[in-house]
Amino acid sequence: MPYQIDVIRAGSGTNAVPIQISRGGVATALISLPLKYMHTPHEVMDLRDAENIVKLVSEYIRGF
Repeated sequence: MPYQIDVIRAGSGTNAVPIQISRGGVATALISLPLKYMHTPHEVMDLRDAENIVKLVSEYIRGF
């Protein structure tokens, strides 16, 4: 499945950074769904991206 890795040096606008730095550091990963027109009534995304996120998370959980 296609994916991209990106390092976010500043805040991501999510709760990922506060979780990551709490209690001396907590392993944290942020999975983002690429979409257009976020926070509007007309968000647009490719359903294949959503399906691939489900596959990615499923494979990660199976790895335990």
